Amino acid sequence: MLYSYDVLETQYGSDIHPGGHWFPSRCQAEQRIAIIICYRNREQHFKMLLGNLHPFLQQQQLDYTIFLVNQHGQESFNRGELFNIGFIEAQKYYPFTCFIFHDVDLLPEDIRNIYTCTDQPRHMSSAMDKFDYKLIYPKFFGGVTAFSTDDFLGTNGYSNVYWGWGGEDDDMYSRVVYKLKKSIIRYPIEIARYKMILSNKHISAPVNPHRFEILHSQYDFGLDVRPKPGDGICADATWARIGTTVAGGNGVGDGLNQLDQPFGLFVDENQTVYVADFANHRIVKWIRDATSGQLVAGGNGADDHSNQLYYPSDVVVEQDGTLYISDSYNFRVQKWFRDAQSGQTVIKKYFCS
Repeated sequence: MLYSYDVLETQYGSDIHPGGHWFPSRCQAEQRIAIIICYRNREQHFKMLLGNLHPFLQQQQLDYTIFLVNQHGQESFNRGELFNIGFIEAQKYYPFTCFIFHDVDLLPEDIRNIYTCTDQPRHMSSAMDKFDYKLIYPKFFGGVTAFSTDDFLGTNGYSNVYWGWGGEDDDMYSRVVYKLKKSIIRYPIEIARYKMILSNKHISAPVNPHRFEILHSQYDFGLDVRPKPGDGICADATWARIGTTVAGGNGVGDGLNQLDQPFGLFVDENQTVYVADFANHRIVKWIRDATSGQLVAGGNGADDHSNQLYYPSDVVVEQDGTLYISDSYNFRVQKWFRDAQSGQTVIKKYFCS
């Protein structure tokens, strides 16, 4: 059944937060999951997938957000590049720990196919009805895949050079094995079952005629490194093997010695740490060696009043103690003077009426 977006929102959107974010209300999910879906001219498939995926993921009691990356224009389709874009943009939104890269035309069939990540990349869709529920070849890594954030960064993402159909998923298999130096895991065939949505007159992207030439080019993955930021840190610097807790560390909660999904932070010249305490809707200041924090903004529930924040995601502090807060779910930037009880909106998103 193909529903309109209004019907889908009525059925599944009553407790979905802005941006396609859902999380269980009675428990704390272990992972924060981003579902990245890319497509072009396949809106009907996307609606069918939404109608399937929302109840599926909610039954698994997951903290998830769905991101759609739609390629514009008439250039050849580039699935790998779109997935990379989705990964980069999702990181700006929420501190995700797990990324699921999902074809728009695949529907999971078995609730035991849990959409979470482990310490190894997982091929979720190894048994598709199109291929008689069989793994079509040992290195097949297409359809739906799952990566922890660190593992995806370790592969340096998908290759951007595969224009047209084919190649980027086999390339990613090589990146996992030869660059990340890990093996790929799969659920048993009877669990990793997916139904492929009929094309409904959709014309697939033309096959990339150079995909095998690129795949077999003996690329040196040792050269494929992430650029180092210009942060002034010596390239040969080494780091302590054991970290020191400077904020929180007392379990999840809203006490001043606790944090709940801390996101952005700012460290001033005195090594005071300002934390955007995302799920507590507040900014907390931790002086060096303190055993609890000090509330400096928000903490009055989640709403859009001047003394409130709604999932703050980042904070910057000026030398005089003035805070600039990215108040993400209120779509605004708030300015809080030192010791103020409320903030001022300095940037706000205005919606068309």
